Amino acid sequence: MRRLGALLALTSLVLIAAPAVAAAPKQGTYIDTKLQVYVTVGAKRTSVSSFSAPCARKLADGTLQTYGGFSLPKAKRPKISSKGAFSYDGNVTFNSGSAKSVVTVKISGKFANGKLKGTVTLDTAKTGCDPYSFSGKNFGVNPQG
Repeated sequence: MRRLGALLALTSLVLIAAPAVAAAPKQGTYIDTKLQVYVTVGAKRTSVSSFSAPCARKLADGTLQTYGGFSLPKAKRPKISSKGAFSYDGNVTFNSGSAKSVVTVKISGKFANGKLKGTVTLDTAKTGCDPYSFSGKNFGVNPQG
């Protein structure tokens, strides 16, 4: 009877821990093919190893037009929480043609069910970019274009 009780207790612990494992993203690059947002997760799956995204402007018909872009500095790798979420609030170098400027960006994202959803907000006054949402799927460790 003691073995059964111990087995049930162990099974309960495994079931409680299972959701945290399920939220961990897969290793590889998540891409929003329409907006060209690229988010890479390394082998440890504990942080975003690279993030690059464009600027977007909402047109009169509601569609987004993208141009320019930015990447997070290598030193700024957002941690991925046990629930699969990450965020970054800081400065990046925004490239638009030959012009470069340092601007503030806010990024948030969440991995769930093998997909990624998130938002990007660049400093509108300096860039003219509108906040936007993105969603991507995992294209593997070495995606081919």
